[in-house]
Amino acid sequence: YNSRPYLARGWTTFESAVSTEALARLAYFPGLGKLLEERLPPKVVEIDGAGPRVAEMEDRADEGMGPRNKRVIAAIEAASFTGKGDKPVVVQLYRKYALKVNKAMVDSGEKVKGEYEGEYNAAGEREGRGVMRYADGDVYDGEWKAGKRDGRGVYRYADGSADTAFYKQEAKVGEGLYLTATTATRLRDGKGVALISLEEARRTVKRLGLPLPSPFPTTDGTVYEGDRYELSHEHAAEVSNTKTCKGGAMQGEYEGEYNAAGEREGRGVMRYADGD
Repeated sequence: YNSRPYLARGWTTFESAVSTEALARLAYFPGLGKLLEERLPPKVVEIDGAGPRVAEMEDRADEGMGPRNKRVIAAIEAASFTGKGDKPVVVQLYRKYALKVNKAMVDSGEKVKGEYEGEYNAAGEREGRGVMRYADGDVYDGEWKAGKRDGRGVYRYADGSADTAFYKQEAKVGEGLYLTATTATRLRDGKGVALISLEEARRTVKRLGLPLPSPFPTTDGTVYEGDRYELSHEHAAEVSNTKTCKGGAMQGEYEGEYNAAGEREGRGVMRYADGD
């Protein structure tokens, strides 16, 4: 007999989360939710009360998917597992499941409402550089054309993971990366094809000239804060992150905009090692 409370057990915490993940996300797809309610019988049933009943979401309508994902992951990490090594595996299982559920709902064609901040073309369509913050907590920061994601961009999911990729009319094309706090996956046309090291991920970002997601994990436990466009290898030698001072050259880190030649141009911040 296991006397540990149900929600203190690792696998049951995971099961409770995945059984309500779709219900939570349907709050941002009301049309799809209505259609499913009309056409499909309930598949998740509560059995811990006086009698069986259809499972309902806990009333957290204003929580948002980002806080929910963080809450679920924190609960899994705080729970007890009997198997050694189960905990990190279950966290990754939850992340992957949440992404699959979200993708399935996005593929339904219903758009999640969001707030856009950025550039427009003469026709009033989103075009150039811009940020879209969606109601479910996802954020896209990158390039647009004719109102659609088109070009280089970072798509940060509500759970904290992120894609950095090339887009063509909303679809991810070519080589890209999917990153969590501890892992990196190489993408091909938006699909995962291979796990790679964090250092290889950083080299890939520089080689492709893709934006660097924020925060970007490193092998020494630190993170790079702030989305920024890394120089491709052709231009790496053309830009110096140093300043001249009495003691010689001072190294620094640049965050901001570049021109087509890979030179710092536009709005940007340079943080030097001496605090300037």
